[in-house]
Amino acid sequence: MDGEKGKEMKKRAMEWKKLADDAIALSQLNLDKMIELVLLSPRTN
Repeated sequence: MDGEKGKEMKKRAMEWKKLADDAIALSQLNLDKMIELVLLSPRTN
């Protein structure tokens, strides 16, 4: 697409991409924390 409408669509798509990338990064951090706490913590009886 050309023109202003195309530029606006591309801008919004890039904003959505950034939001998705941020969400993925946060999910990865949470998963890493869970693995560390649950699977890698010393076991107590």
